[in-house]
Amino acid sequence: MTFAVSTANREPNMSAGDMVPLSMGITKIWKGDIVLCKADGYAYSAYATGATGDKFMGVAAETVDNTGGSAGDETINVYTTGVFEFTTYATVTIADVGTIVDNDVSSNGKAYYVAAAGTHTCAVGSVVEFVDGNTLRVLINANSAVAT
Repeated sequence: MTFAVSTANREPNMSAGDMVPLSMGITKIWKGDIVLCKADGYAYSAYATGATGDKFMGVAAETVDNTGGSAGDETINVYTTGVFEFTTYATVTIADVGTIVDNDVSSNGKAYYVAAAGTHTCAVGSVVEFVDGNTLRVLINANSAVAT
């Protein structure tokens, strides 16, 4: 993506960026879900079927149901930064602190899995705290892409 060279002052139309509205696909996204942007440009829950190239966008700040509409009819507010507690379907230990957390769309009803980057659809952040054998606190920053 290339931007034009400035030739005059312009109003930057800036916002903090820690929460952004995203146009949704035909789906329901639950509050607290990891949100991905698929190739069609719309937001979906990480529970939806994923594909290589899905982009991590953040964590849903609300529940929004767009199953009765068309893609783009609804928007959802998404946190792009912060520390969030997630349940994993795999057993985790304190040794997982510092590990990259990937979205795993093939899990048994829970979309978060601790694995090396590149194992699953997209990385979402790093473990900063071990809570218990199935719970971790994860630092996310969708504004800084984590390579997968």
